[in-house]
Amino acid sequence: MKKKITFPAMGHYTEAFTFLVKELGFDPIVPEPITQETIKLGVRHSSDMVCFPFKATLGSLIQGLEKGADTILVVGVVEDDKPASCRFTYYYHIQEQILKKLGYKFDMYFLRGGKMGLGIFEDVKKINHSFGYLKTLRLLKNFYYYVKQIDEKYYSFKKKDINVGLIGEVYTLWEHGVNYDIINKLNKMGIGVDIQTNFSWYLRHQIHIADEKKYLKKEVEKYFPKRIGGHGYESILNTIYYAKNNFDGVIHLLPLSCMPETIVEMPIDFISSDYGIPVYRFPIDENRFEAGFDTRLETFIKLLKRNKRKIK
Repeated sequence: MKKKITFPAMGHYTEAFTFLVKELGFDPIVPEPITQETIKLGVRHSSDMVCFPFKATLGSLIQGLEKGADTILVVGVVEDDKPASCRFTYYYHIQEQILKKLGYKFDMYFLRGGKMGLGIFEDVKKINHSFGYLKTLRLLKNFYYYVKQIDEKYYSFKKKDINVGLIGEVYTLWEHGVNYDIINKLNKMGIGVDIQTNFSWYLRHQIHIADEKKYLKKEVEKYFPKRIGGHGYESILNTIYYAKNNFDGVIHLLPLSCMPETIVEMPIDFISSDYGIPVYRFPIDENRFEAGFDTRLETFIKLLKRNKRKIK
């Protein structure tokens, strides 16, 4: 009997994980798009101060199990036996305990980074014993190209009169049910939108072949001399990148209480001041509402347009 595998909804990348489960030889239980109902489910069974992606993904997993899944597949981050500095690395273990306390019966599998990306080969073998090294390599290659097609379809940068870069915690950037569909809203306003930390970048990053923009490393170190967990380092790096590439502004999306992104808030503000690029920050949690978000977003875009007219 085939495993029925679910996974957390992840915006447009939900398509890629559906493809992955099928390629592994199992039946995907495709998670519902993230809605307020999903978030309420996750909030109900989470601690108050845990980061928002924990709550959203927990609610998504509950919905998948309710649809009949008997197996959960999640992507985890492993830092080669070093203590991790982002809660994302750990929180699926907590979610597993919560779900079992709620009475759900399931197996849980992790797809890891770390070990120069080799950990994922061991993990695929655990999920499906028929997958050897070459078969897994083909699977990962096909998965990567599927993700890249999604990035080209939904996240390719099209330069406009006003252009903004998005930085921040990656799940909040990718999941439009969490970020109020910000990219679509900006596009409808005629704004060019760029995300450097898309999922194909993330996959390359996990096996240490992502472009780290090394030519900017010394400038990043002026503001923060150490690597930081999550993607706080990339938020600093890409703010400088957008400033140097004449973007009109930067939008910083972060879940309330996200440790890496709150740590880099001040360095990003310093960069904004030093490079003269406006940065607008949107903390997001279950207590924020779309109407207020839309108003603030429109206000920031009006500011950028006014700045553009002054320069001209």
